[in-house]
Amino acid sequence: MEWQYNWTAYSWTLGLLIALFYACYVYRAWRARRVLGMRFSYAVLGKALWRMGWMILLLVALWGPLYGYQAESVRLEGRDIYFCVDLSASMDATDVSPTRLERVKWALRRQVAALEGSRMGVIIFSSEAFIQCPLTYDVHALYLFIDALHTGLVPSSGTYLQAPIALALRKLALSKDAAMPLDAEGRIRAVVLFSDGEDFGGGLTSAGRALSRQNVHFYAVGIGTETGSRIPIGSGRVKRDRSGQVVITRYEEDALRTLLQHANGEYYRVSNERNELDALTESLRALRGRAHSVRKVDVSANRYLYFLLPALLMMGLDFLVRPKTFRL
Repeated sequence: MEWQYNWTAYSWTLGLLIALFYACYVYRAWRARRVLGMRFSYAVLGKALWRMGWMILLLVALWGPLYGYQAESVRLEGRDIYFCVDLSASMDATDVSPTRLERVKWALRRQVAALEGSRMGVIIFSSEAFIQCPLTYDVHALYLFIDALHTGLVPSSGTYLQAPIALALRKLALSKDAAMPLDAEGRIRAVVLFSDGEDFGGGLTSAGRALSRQNVHFYAVGIGTETGSRIPIGSGRVKRDRSGQVVITRYEEDALRTLLQHANGEYYRVSNERNELDALTESLRALRGRAHSVRKVDVSANRYLYFLLPALLMMGLDFLVRPKTFRL
C-alpha cells in the first residue's frame, strides 16, 4: 500500500510560513556570523540542517499520513448517505468565497465529522455522474477524496442534475452492509446534492418522484448568488463564450426547486451572506434508523505519531544546543 496524505490548503499555508521562518533564520545567521566568530557555512550548516529536519517531520505529521488499516470501535447509526457534488466549470466561480467548490469541500468535511458512524459516499457529476468514494465508515478516506475534488475530474459539457440522483439510487438499492444487523427496513438512506442550480438535462420530475417512491431522504444545497461572477480558468484569464463575451454564472434555483417539490425534500442555501449548513447537519443527524450497533470496523490508520514524536525530540534538542556546538 502506498503512503497517502491529507493535503489541504491549510497545510500548504503552514508550510509556506515555516519556509519564511527558516529563510529569516538563515538571514539572521548570516548577519551574526562575525559575532559568533565562525565562517558562515559552519555557523549555519549544522544548526540549519537540524532545524530543517524537524520542520519537515512536523509538516508531514500535520498532513496526517495514512498507511494500512486499524480496527476502531464505531457506533453504527444505520444511515447511508451519498453526497453528490457538482463539478461543472461554474463551481470555480468566486461569488462565494473563496470559490463555490471550496465552500462545498469545507461543508463536506464538516458533515463527515458530524455524521461519523454513518456510511457515507461521494458522487461527482457534471454532464455525467461518477462514484468518487463508495459508501464507507472510513472518515479518513472520505477526507482524502473530498480534498481531491476539482472541476477537472469530470467532463464539463453541461450539468445534468438527474445523473447523480439516478446513480445514487442505483447504488443505495444495491448496497449491502455486512457490519449491520440484517434489518433492511431499519436503515435510513439519504442523498445530499450540492450544486449552483444550472441544469441542461431535464428529467427532474421523474428523478424527484423516484427519490420519494424509494423512501430516500433528499436535501438540496444551493451554492452561489443571483448576482453571480466570472469563472476563472487560470493565469488571470476568465471563461468566455464562442463570441468572446465573458461568461457570468449566476445561481439558479428553479431546477432544485423542481426536484424538491417532487421528492418532498429540504432546501438549504449557502452564499457569503447566508449559511444554512448547520441546519443541514442537524437534519441529517436527526435521521435515526432502527439498526444500531457498535462494531469493530477497519479504518485508514493515521501514522502522524511516527513523525510527530521525532520532530518534538529534535525540536527540544534544537533549543538546548547552541550554534558553537557545531563548530568544525
